[in-house]
Amino acid sequence: IIEYGGAGSNTANLYASGASPTIRHTTVRYSSARGMTATSSIPIVEDSLFADNATYGLYVGGFGSSPTRPILQRNTFNNNGSYPLHLEITNFPTTLANDTYTANGIQAIELVGSNPSADITILHDGLPYIVTSTININYSISNTLKTLTLQPGVTLKFAANTGLTTGAYGSNFPAALIAQGTSTQPITFTTSSATPAPGQWSGLAFYSGTTAATILDYCIIEYGGAGSNTANLYASGASPTIRHTTVRYSSAWGDASGPSGTGPGNGDGVSSSILYEPWLGTPFNNGFEWTSASDSPDPGPFLPSAGHTTFYGTLTEAGNWTVTVRNAINATVRILSGSGNSFAQDWVGDDASGQILPDGSYTYWMDSTSLSTGQSAAPAVGRISLDSTLPIADITAPTPDQMVNGAVNILGTAAGGSFSSYRLEYGPGPLPSAWTTIVFRTTAVTDGLATARQLLRLLRFGFSAFPISRVFQAYFLPTQMAGRTPRRFPLKQPTL
Repeated sequence: IIEYGGAGSNTANLYASGASPTIRHTTVRYSSARGMTATSSIPIVEDSLFADNATYGLYVGGFGSSPTRPILQRNTFNNNGSYPLHLEITNFPTTLANDTYTANGIQAIELVGSNPSADITILHDGLPYIVTSTININYSISNTLKTLTLQPGVTLKFAANTGLTTGAYGSNFPAALIAQGTSTQPITFTTSSATPAPGQWSGLAFYSGTTAATILDYCIIEYGGAGSNTANLYASGASPTIRHTTVRYSSAWGDASGPSGTGPGNGDGVSSSILYEPWLGTPFNNGFEWTSASDSPDPGPFLPSAGHTTFYGTLTEAGNWTVTVRNAINATVRILSGSGNSFAQDWVGDDASGQILPDGSYTYWMDSTSLSTGQSAAPAVGRISLDSTLPIADITAPTPDQMVNGAVNILGTAAGGSFSSYRLEYGPGPLPSAWTTIVFRTTAVTDGLATARQLLRLLRFGFSAFPISRVFQAYFLPTQMAGRTPRRFPLKQPTL
């Protein structure tokens, strides 16, 4: 038992500098400042109690020329006045496991950022980390790859104006961030503020030194966007892999009208390479919210009546939802509604009476109210446009994935106000790399026969390198239309 110390310059009951003691089954308590300080040391601290110290329970510093990479496990930190544990990323413990943290002044592990000179793994020990300075991965440290790995379940809470950067010094200083959580233990990057709000930390930034090994999987990135990058997640000259990740509550765009620049509103400016629709019409509400919202085509245009757009939405829980379509003078022209935690709602460009609306740009608002709590989600806002001059391209037969053989009638429509011609093409496989024209015509066809061809014979003589039985796609391609309307169908081996 070591207690009631802390006088003098060491300000701790137990002070280790350049030493590596083993401390087990020991109580360190009632210090006037820190329970224990370890600097330029590699102590082993196991099965011990750090309690009732005025500031930190255990302070592991990185000062001095020697690394401080302790082993900490199965300890209890109770009722210390500040953080139970102080760590620095340049000297992160090699083992940090099965510790217990209760009733400390700040129930988190303090983590100082900086630029580690070795590969580091931040371990999950049951408490979040509060990051007090920016973490830089290989910021002009080494020409060999430096990697920061985060265990599943790790939460990093960043102080104001801090963040995490990877590969900022270019490809000569390669860096990687490995943040692979799980569906039950995501990795979270968030603010340290007790009252979270967008723009409270700088976010994650990946620069040209970031290697292809960098991955974010099952992560949550939120409340960032401070500083010049104005984003939770910023990539410049980098190609990270991002899967199963939620990116939310960023400070951009900062205005209900949407972003400025190439956007329609007064918020932060965006370039033409950024896909920003839909945006939020009001600040985020914690709890009930949209986890995804979109429309297709986005933002259009589409051909009313003959075409349609589909609104998609997914909520954190079931709610009553509405999609309100407004015209250029903000008058409501159509309301679509339903309930559930997800939906896919078609709209053909008509008003409530079924009349097709005039060509032009429209705005949609996706709103929802939770069925269980009555809380309203922040609305998702986007734009869609109608254009009756667009050509129509649609294949109605064969149907998608229909098995066909012999002579195949291909039915559909190729027409429209600006129609001049159509081409029917096919290609092998679900994602053809090349297309072959079946027919090219300058006469429109509406709900009729595009062509009747013996595709098997065509394939047998024109593409003998391909097996007879495989998947092909056929497309209508009106001359004035930029896109294609695909239908995929497998060709069945005929019975001989």
